[in-house]
Amino acid sequence: MRLIHFEEAQLVEKIERLPHQARSAFAAACAERLLPSYSRFWKRTGRGDANTLAATLGRLWDDLSGIPMSDAEVEAEIKTCMELIPQENDGPWVMEQAAAEDAASALAYALRCRKNGLANEAAWAARRAYEAVTFFCENVEGNGSGKVRMLDYSQRLSEYARHLANPLVQAELARQQRDLDELLSGAVTVSQLRKKITGRSGRVPSELITAICRFLATCCDPRAIRLRVYQTRFIYFCAIRGPACC
Repeated sequence: MRLIHFEEAQLVEKIERLPHQARSAFAAACAERLLPSYSRFWKRTGRGDANTLAATLGRLWDDLSGIPMSDAEVEAEIKTCMELIPQENDGPWVMEQAAAEDAASALAYALRCRKNGLANEAAWAARRAYEAVTFFCENVEGNGSGKVRMLDYSQRLSEYARHLANPLVQAELARQQRDLDELLSGAVTVSQLRKKITGRSGRVPSELITAICRFLATCCDPRAIRLRVYQTRFIYFCAIRGPACC
């Protein structure tokens, strides 16, 4: 079976073929799938506000479905969303924080796409969803100790290929591809996409939450986990850009 890859340049080209409203809808769908992960972070730490983030996403969907926001309201929603992104100095770092950052950031990109219509903003929301799934798969499948492994370029390529093949990663990329294709073909309206995405969005995040709990049970050093967040994203950056950047 042929694997689906995250190809940002190709993704941007396809998104540019969509009207501005549909571009934001695609990004909102990516954010929707990450929303349960933010809720898990909020419930565990008491930081952030999952209800406000959900309301902000809901307002964006309403806007895209025909109840428009004013320019001032869009700016206010972006500001609210940015304030809900977990920060390093907010408190002790926990495993769920990585996905929470991705969730709030994906929504911020979706709102910015609503503001400026840029395809890159929607593609960055998709990247956040892809990276969130990839990070948790990497940790669950990895050595389970929270220890940082020093990898050379060939090893990073091997890691990239292995995690790309994970069914959860492929499921997220397939969802992105399906949403985009349906919007491009006119098979769904924005309102129909909203109903479909909210109906199926819980599948991957619920599995991610299970993965988080399983990994937390095997790793007691949050400092090591935090290092692995940055290592994971470095692995994929280098695998995509090549050894010259590393």
